[in-house]
Amino acid sequence: MQLLNFSTVTLLFFASTVFILFQISDIILSMLLIINTLIICIGFYFSLQRKIINIDLIYWIFNYLFFIIAVVMQSMELYFPTTLPVNIDSIIFGQLIISIWNFVFLVSRNRESNDFQSNNVLVISKNVSTFYFLLSTMFFFYIFLNNGIQYFYGYGSIINGNVSQPVRLLVYSMVHGVVFTNFIFLYSRRKKGSLISNIFIVIGLLQLIYIMSPFNTNRFNLGFIIIFFIWYFYRKSISTYKFLIIFFLGILVIFPLLDLFRYGFDSNLTFSLNTSLDQFKQLHFDAFANLLATIEYTFEYGLLLGGNFLGTLLFFIPSSFWEGKPEGSGTRIGDYLMDNYGLNFNNLSNPLVSEFYLSFGMIGIIIGAYILARVVNKLEKNTSKSLQNEILYGIVLSYLFILLRGSLIVAF
Repeated sequence: MQLLNFSTVTLLFFASTVFILFQISDIILSMLLIINTLIICIGFYFSLQRKIINIDLIYWIFNYLFFIIAVVMQSMELYFPTTLPVNIDSIIFGQLIISIWNFVFLVSRNRESNDFQSNNVLVISKNVSTFYFLLSTMFFFYIFLNNGIQYFYGYGSIINGNVSQPVRLLVYSMVHGVVFTNFIFLYSRRKKGSLISNIFIVIGLLQLIYIMSPFNTNRFNLGFIIIFFIWYFYRKSISTYKFLIIFFLGILVIFPLLDLFRYGFDSNLTFSLNTSLDQFKQLHFDAFANLLATIEYTFEYGLLLGGNFLGTLLFFIPSSFWEGKPEGSGTRIGDYLMDNYGLNFNNLSNPLVSEFYLSFGMIGIIIGAYILARVVNKLEKNTSKSLQNEILYGIVLSYLFILLRGSLIVAF
């Protein structure tokens, strides 16, 4: 298996190197992309040694997609998807930052893996499961009666009226959390051959599909649902190697095919390798572009010295009570792009690496990557102590894409 893992990451490295060299003419940028790819492949190799899907595997998948493939594809355009002009010198500096971040994370990770209690799931009491089922059902009927089937297609709202953004986010998070947790609890209590158990599971699934449909929920929240479900129930049967293959098939094949379905097969769209690669030019993969915008922002306005982290921790305090409350980094960078490059909205993501650069510059890159590695080390050290800690690890693992892509205030 180790030989298979080594062959896989070696093939990935050489294929990526050829791809970079054929697409990027600038030698310095090509070398930085290859160096970062090498760091990522080393990370892949270590993560694939684990028997269970782990945080490192998700971390390196994110980096490969957002900071290698997306960068190569977007650097061939005149503008990034956020309207920021493509500038090779800026991209080189951005890749240098990413390479330093990834290197510090890689060397700071503890390679001693604890054994997961992979044959166990939490035992959910009937009273707790019933409470969540009733609460989820109540949310379902409330939303359906107020919005009808249109909510499924993304044309409705859970909460109406003039409420602040933090309150709206809290309500959405609570409703989504309850509905998803209800389905997890129902599935955990399933009984083989029990008609009643299967009926409740189907009801919970229908509520989940309606409230968190692909039309009204972004793909990163959907990713959390899928990853956590696989990890929680099937982490013993799906190896890291199989998960890596499934994930890349999903990104490179399933998502482009879904786009074809969305726009209709009778259109002029056809599925090809270009179809798969073109999606990396879209706003879904704006993390690197927003890092570059953050760097440009700090050159003009200076560092925040922790202001963005303070605003994140105290996000629930309304701006009307806190004059000068720091706004989220995604909104801040969105406003900057609107003022300087004609972007027509400010609801942007901003990756975790940008958050630390926005506050502390280059020193923040080293500190941020080290802190993230230490947090993961602590999570893994505690997983063997209790099943609850193991579930917490799974939640962080499943949510990592959202956390890494940011912005931090939205993820928090």
